[in-house]
Amino acid sequence: MILTTAQYTVATTAVKILATNEVTRQVNIHCIGNDAVYLGPTSAVTTSNGFHLDKNAAVFQIELDANDELWAISSTGSQTVTVMQITL
Repeated sequence: MILTTAQYTVATTAVKILATNEVTRQVNIHCIGNDAVYLGPTSAVTTSNGFHLDKNAAVFQIELDANDELWAISSTGSQTVTVMQITL
């Protein structure tokens, strides 16, 4: 098992917070900014089609396949998103 952590600044342009990997992995995401962020599988994610993640909400947990990416965008300002990736 390999554990990695990172923080990303998410603004009004989509940013890749998880790249493809060679194996399946478990991911924990927490938004610690001042506003919500929206998550999606491609850079086409928007505040209209993305998965809404409230600021300071409980940690969001998801399992991603090897070829999956995860992108994030915010409707206003710059938000901080923390990511913990556990390679299974």
